[in-house]
Amino acid sequence: MPKLLTIDISSVEIRLARAILALALTMVFLPNFYAQSPIAGAAQSAPESSDAAAKAAARKAKFEETKRRLEQGADSPAKEVASDPNQTLFVSPAKVNMLMGESHAFCVFDIDGRDITASAEWMLSTSGVVDLMAGPVPEVVSKSSGRVTLSARVGGKIAEAEINVLTGNQMVPGTVKWSAAQIPGYHTDKIVQAMPSARGPDMYITDRNEKGETLLRAFLSDGRQLWMKKFSAAAAPHDIVPMPNGGLTGKQPKP
Repeated sequence: MPKLLTIDISSVEIRLARAILALALTMVFLPNFYAQSPIAGAAQSAPESSDAAAKAAARKAKFEETKRRLEQGADSPAKEVASDPNQTLFVSPAKVNMLMGESHAFCVFDIDGRDITASAEWMLSTSGVVDLMAGPVPEVVSKSSGRVTLSARVGGKIAEAEINVLTGNQMVPGTVKWSAAQIPGYHTDKIVQAMPSARGPDMYITDRNEKGETLLRAFLSDGRQLWMKKFSAAAAPHDIVPMPNGGLTGKQPKP
């Protein structure tokens, strides 16, 4: 005959009562113990962790907004500014929408992606819309609504950027803040957010042409291009993954 499982109800009740009493004492004394323990120091760093998380979330939201605007269709301002097929000099960004009182920085690069901002001579088509601030990094400060062309001259070559200063104190939802210069023969393929780093880019953009060749371009959040690398169709990276140090890695296509 199988043995029957018996339970001493009174014993269970006693154990349950003891557990409840222990929990109550823990709730009473735990705050004092916690305040005096080394763990309290770790808790004090929680606001810092929370602040870091908030900054990371804000940075991601900003990237997603920029990416969304860059990827918009033909009903909105172009995500790329078309250039002459023979263009070899580019201002970055190539188009900017800004509000009055804002500032925006620019740079200039050649067809090989070399930053030649230091060698450029900058000029405005008119002086009534923005002021041009001289310095290692050219910057304009908007002062009235309207449109103006910013030109960069390097040797005998000239590149231009269009600046549009809007009225009001905020942009209409969906407004493209900046557009990248289009390299002749290429179109935007992917936009990837970079990992936070002290001097690294904020995003990467890959462009492809009909031959399958790829341009990998690194940008700051204000639209300035940091660098550009060209890959053949056989060597073009796939599945780009940003790295914590500001670099990135990518898988090579299978033969």
